[in-house]
Amino acid sequence: MSGGHFNYFHYKLGTFAEKLKDIMEDEEYCLSPEIITEVKNAINKSNELAVYARRIDWLISGDDGEETFLDRLKEDLENAKRLETSRA
Repeated sequence: MSGGHFNYFHYKLGTFAEKLKDIMEDEEYCLSPEIITEVKNAINKSNELAVYARRIDWLISGDDGEETFLDRLKEDLENAKRLETSRA
């Protein structure tokens, strides 16, 4: 399994984003549209940070080299952005 230098912290960021999504959709909280917008921003930023954390983890762990890090980071960020757009 790749990475591990940071104890797979990027998975925790993904879990955090999922919990934010659950809170945002829970009618118990009755969040205003403005707050929902900011929670969505937090979800997107958490997902983006998870991409950075994973890629840096793989770089530091030796699974990726400097020659591939930037290309893979760019590709993963683009994929995350596409996923974000499709969920909006």
